[in-house]
This record gives sequence, structure tokens and C-alpha cells, in this order.
Amino acid sequence: MAQLRAAGEKAGFQDVRTILATGNLVFRTPEPKDQVIDRLDRIVADHGLRNDVFLRQPFELAEALARNPFPEAADQRPNHMLVLFLEREVEETGSNLMDHTGPEHIAVHGREVYIDYVEGVGRSRLTPALLERRLGQPGTARNWNTIGKLVQATEV
Repeated sequence: MAQLRAAGEKAGFQDVRTILATGNLVFRTPEPKDQVIDRLDRIVADHGLRNDVFLRQPFELAEALARNPFPEAADQRPNHMLVLFLEREVEETGSNLMDHTGPEHIAVHGREVYIDYVEGVGRSRLTPALLERRLGQPGTARNWNTIGKLVQATEV
């Protein structure tokens, strides 16, 4: 994470911080979103990685928390409550997500998919790869605790 933080600073971002060890980079910049994503893509590539970059502004993370469709899950099992962040809005009619018959609870709102892994993430057949195939786009998931920490980090 120190390398990621240093790369963000070198790229010209301000107040650069990493949150946890999962590739969460928090920073300030006056640049438009497309330029920021280009910079982040270069940082990822310079580290020999081929990861997609997902950018959310602080208010978007706070809104994702506020519109939680499963408050009981977030309260009782926050590590099993995930939000899958996407680049584009989900076209629910074509995603087949709502046809899912497993124990998980799923709700879609715009570019976020909320998943309550009732029996645990590791036991679920609803894997990230399956979700990405059904949605026709890549995503990155964070559990409820991590999203809360990201929101707190951006309030400073």
C-alpha cells in the first residue's frame, strides 16, 4: 500500500491515503474524472497489474451507504454485506440478477449492486466472476465495514 500511496503522490494527487490493504486509494484532485481514471490506469499498469479502476467521489460512497436496502444485514453481518461497484448502470432486464435463486439477497441501484451473503461470501456460488458475466461488465466489491471506513476517511 505504501507503493500505491507513493505512486498517487507522484501522479500529483493531494492528501493521498490508502485505506486497508485492498487497493483503496483516497485523494483529492481538481481534475476531471476521465483524466483521473487515466492516471490511475497508468499507476496500475506501472505496477504490472491489469486491474480495472473504479472511481467514486465521497458523496457517492455516502449515498451508497444511505440507500442500503438491507439494513439488518449491514448491522448483524457487515462482513457478509457487500456492494459491487460498477462503471455503468445495471440494465436489470438483461442482467438475470433477479433470477438468482440462492440464499443471497440482491438489490440493484444504478451503478451499485447490494448483496447480502446470508450464509457467508466464501460459501456462495454467487461469485464475482458470475456477477460480472451476468452484468456484462467488471466490478469491484467492498464489504460494509470497508465502505464505512472509506466514507470516514473522506470526511476528514
